[in-house]
Amino acid sequence: MAQVVTVQAESDMEKKIYQHKDKAVGESGYSHDGKYQVITVEARMKNPTTREWQDCVIYADIDTDAVYVREKQDFFDKFELE
Repeated sequence: MAQVVTVQAESDMEKKIYQHKDKAVGESGYSHDGKYQVITVEARMKNPTTREWQDCVIYADIDTDAVYVREKQDFFDKFELE
């Protein structure tokens, strides 16, 4: 039997802009400074290692429209409201 998952999308009026807390250039040579994200949906994802469901956020880069998925707590640990 398929599991039904309800997602909560933010309306355009409620969208908040987040910026990465660490603005230094990391080991990969990539800087997060000046990169802004908007959460588009809160959802659930299955952890591929533990096989347990966990909360996640789906968010987009406001400049490139690239879409990413990150565990919800990890997102808020790494990003802050602008």
